[in-house]
Amino acid sequence: MDAISHRRFFNITGLIGVRVEDAAVFEATHALIFDLVDSGIATGLRVDHVDGLADPGTYLRRLRDRLPDTPVWVEKILTGDEAMPGEWPTEGTTGYEAARQIGRVLTRPEGLTGIDTLYRDITGRTAPFHDVLADARRQILLNELSAELWSLGAMVREVADSDPAWAELGPEAIREALIAFLSAFPRYRTYATEGQIGAEDRRLIEETVAAARPATLPAQGAVERLGQMLLSYGPAADRLRQRIQQVTGAAAAKSLEDTAFYREFPLLSLNEVGGEPDDGALSPAEFGAWLSDRLDRQPAAMTLSSSHDTKRSEDSRARLIAGSWAPDAFSSWIRSAVASAPEAVGANTAWYIAQSRFALADGCDLPDRLADHVTKALREGKERTFHIAPDDEWESICTGWAREIAARPLTDFGPVDEIEGIAADLSLAQVAIKCLMPGIPDIYRGTERVMLALTDPDNRRAVDFDALAGMLDDPGTATLDARKVALTRQLLHLRRDHPDLFARGAVAVTSDAPGTMRLIRSHGTLRVVLDLAPGSDVAPGHAEGDVIWPPEGEERTPVRITLAQD
Repeated sequence: MDAISHRRFFNITGLIGVRVEDAAVFEATHALIFDLVDSGIATGLRVDHVDGLADPGTYLRRLRDRLPDTPVWVEKILTGDEAMPGEWPTEGTTGYEAARQIGRVLTRPEGLTGIDTLYRDITGRTAPFHDVLADARRQILLNELSAELWSLGAMVREVADSDPAWAELGPEAIREALIAFLSAFPRYRTYATEGQIGAEDRRLIEETVAAARPATLPAQGAVERLGQMLLSYGPAADRLRQRIQQVTGAAAAKSLEDTAFYREFPLLSLNEVGGEPDDGALSPAEFGAWLSDRLDRQPAAMTLSSSHDTKRSEDSRARLIAGSWAPDAFSSWIRSAVASAPEAVGANTAWYIAQSRFALADGCDLPDRLADHVTKALREGKERTFHIAPDDEWESICTGWAREIAARPLTDFGPVDEIEGIAADLSLAQVAIKCLMPGIPDIYRGTERVMLALTDPDNRRAVDFDALAGMLDDPGTATLDARKVALTRQLLHLRRDHPDLFARGAVAVTSDAPGTMRLIRSHGTLRVVLDLAPGSDVAPGHAEGDVIWPPEGEERTPVRITLAQD
């Protein structure tokens, strides 16, 4: 790992980065893209992993100059209350932050607290997630990204050669300072450029230096010096800053999404791209404030609920979120499932496998699918087995148990009707929120109907398009599959018929009682109202207007959508 001398995609050595900041390289690597757009075949662009570029802002401006009328979305993970750089000429992000917030507002806080308590009791894990992530970050830097770490050390040395204050600090102190800084960095990256450091980036660097805790005493002064370097100008300092900005994103992604997510997981639905296991639930009022901010900042951003990279598909997440609505039943089921695991599996791993089994429901091909996922998950966790050094014996024990519980019906471990009923309501609620909130809904392949899948490659299995086409011809509403297809179709027609309402309409979110939510979009005299009451019924007559959903004759109405003209 530490012998790599080229830019790569995260830790995949065979995917070599190119210097797209060079004008000639930009033109050569984008020739096909420009041809597809110019010929009318492609009408919009999605820029993957924009944070890996040397200068994302300049790249996006160059792309806009070349394709001024083509909408561009960027895959950008926003952490906490981070906002997209306002000067980027894009329509917005691809929407991972939207998936995170939808999942959080549909999670019941009191149920989540009970599940978390049970998780701690069964597994004995007490460390805060911040510590789990910090350990993972250090491990990633010392192993998968060790080449980048040594390269950064050489660049720091280059800047320091002319500074006598560094004379007593050797390469180990510099290395520890880099590890401490990179471990403490709270986002994917800053966006300083040659000769220019914005106020927000300056604040972020200063706060990271203050929060960094190097493992060795001599490195404490080195961390402060590193911060000074990153806030200074000059050719060597500019090169160091550019390179460290590219490394922070890789360190964040690999340590969080591909390591810590597989170590700490009280409720797996929260372990999703753009989120963190300790994010907690979101109140309707908080969700409404976030939506209003999104309408101001990114009204045309994409809104996804599933993608090729989500850790679980939207309907699998709904099944797990439902556990927070029926915590007693869910906790009883989990406790029973975990108790059936061989002792060698370990309580924490058993908790992960049990939740993953529940997320898939009952069906065919489950033993192989769950076992394959468990193998990947164990290696991603990087605690006892690894992709490059697998512990075959332990993996066999874990996957053997996974196959066993996947072959058994869920009811072997306890009643699930209550949880599954709420999960069905939540699946429809996600569709409704995604299509009605500010932004442009992104519907991943196959998720027009129910999709129960874990992370790739499980979520990239072939889609039965013939079955989908058949449901469009005669959708009905007798099954959850049919209801999801019908609701998606109704809402897309609604958006088509009232584009101004969804492009510019104001948004408000309220709640009359715990477990209920009302989302309103309004523009001029037109308004659409979404009422949610998963697990029960929306109060009759709660909203006036033309009923968009549910279809006439539906006995239950946990999701009600009305369109009114004042």
